[in-house]
Amino acid sequence: MESSPSRERVLDVAEQLFTAHGYASVTMRDIAGKLEMKVSSLYHHVPKGKEELFVAVIERNMRRHHEELQRIIAQQEGDWQAQLFGVAHWLLSRPMMDSNHLMRTDIHELKEPQHAENVMQSMYMVMQPIEQIFARAAAETGKDMPHPGLLAGVFLAIVNGLSGAPEPFDPAFNKVTSVDTILKVLIKGLLAD
Repeated sequence: MESSPSRERVLDVAEQLFTAHGYASVTMRDIAGKLEMKVSSLYHHVPKGKEELFVAVIERNMRRHHEELQRIIAQQEGDWQAQLFGVAHWLLSRPMMDSNHLMRTDIHELKEPQHAENVMQSMYMVMQPIEQIFARAAAETGKDMPHPGLLAGVFLAIVNGLSGAPEPFDPAFNKVTSVDTILKVLIKGLLAD
């Protein structure tokens, strides 16, 4: 499908709804209603329906995240610890799809195996730059660390969990200070002898 302002608007609204409610809970009627258009008009943008729309939303979302993560990592000029903090802070500042829900539930709702594969590949686009940070950390420190992919997955699970959590009662422990504390513990553990 070609990109156009109206298609981008469809993707924006669908992303808001899928992020808030998950794939299974959102209908084409919900999306069309929020767009103030007829369902038949919505099918003009996504002839194959909700599944095609969901995959397009995920691919666009993950591509944007990947590009921004690469930018943040490049700004930190090789300091892997600063890169982790920068990535975590940026991820917390963005509305994020619940990757745990996406993997546990949404992906299993997709009928087309190729769509599920596309979603998985798109999700790896976000994980890959973080995995590279941990690989660089192991190479630079000479420490025997767990697999970089495992560390990237744990990192994303922590940030994703904090992103969806309510703000704590104590303002000294907001989401950013919480992720900073957790990252300091993780880094200290990775560097321990």
